Amino acid sequence: MSTRRIGALIVSEDGKTAVGILSERDVVRELGRRGAAILTDKVATLMTARLVSCGRGDKTDAVLQMMTDGRFRHMPVIEGGQMVGLISIGDVVKARLTELAAEKDALEGMIKGF
Repeated sequence: MSTRRIGALIVSEDGKTAVGILSERDVVRELGRRGAAILTDKVATLMTARLVSCGRGDKTDAVLQMMTDGRFRHMPVIEGGQMVGLISIGDVVKARLTELAAEKDALEGMIKGF
């Protein structure tokens, strides 16, 4: 994960269905608890198995709220029971900022009479 500069990996047995997520936080938390002994553990013992997911049609503010409430930074995107993507909090914030900029421009246009 460090070499590839990624913060999370989706765990799947068939390449389509997500069964868990392994994040930097999962690894660091267990390192703090048990030390370097975790480096020989299987991914299944470190990953978060209770996934919180979203769909492609979910609103960015709803996804951001789920991530904030759950205190996590990565979320699988699931459609029809299969994973179709992985979204990060950075992706959501960027999309939300774009939405807000468009809303601001529209409001300014209304005020100026465009």
